Amino acid sequence: MPPPPPLLPPYAARKNADGYVTIGPAELKAKLDAGAFGAVVDVRRREEWDAGHIAGATLLASFNTAGFSAAGAEQLEGCKRCAVAVYCNSGRRSKEAAGVLVSAGFTEVYDGLGIVQWLEDGYPLVNTPSAVPPCSTGHASCKAGPPSPPSPAPPRPPSAPPSPWSLAAARRSGGGGAP
Repeated sequence: MPPPPPLLPPYAARKNADGYVTIGPAELKAKLDAGAFGAVVDVRRREEWDAGHIAGATLLASFNTAGFSAAGAEQLEGCKRCAVAVYCNSGRRSKEAAGVLVSAGFTEVYDGLGIVQWLEDGYPLVNTPSAVPPCSTGHASCKAGPPSPPSPAPPRPPSAPPSPWSLAAARRSGGGGAP
């Protein structure tokens, strides 16, 4: 497998005229491993998906069959402010899909080219169910993977020492208590 890609300029500096960034398999793999995407979308047909796909991807065949219209991307609505990568077989459909997502208001879109390039670079395919992007379910996170653990509860303030009146009341009711 090729080495990880070198450090690259920020996303905004790399956008093409269509408003998205094209990345090769090495950068796509590095970003996948880092959990950098809210969604990784396979825009191929179901039979292509069934032959193997990138781990953690979401099959969005409806996007393909809808002619790459914004309506086909409705299940990604919650991901508009997340990093979204799209790929297909050779890079033609992913380019079209990336442009449509940008036009639909997605702010950070990556064209990950295709399975052909992915396999040429020696990366594996899997046969797993389609992933549900966390950003599409209303989850607050744009990052893939398990949600962050909840923050610990703030410490409770120390309780005040008992007043003499509460101790006297406790003794009268039979509760005892040391003076």
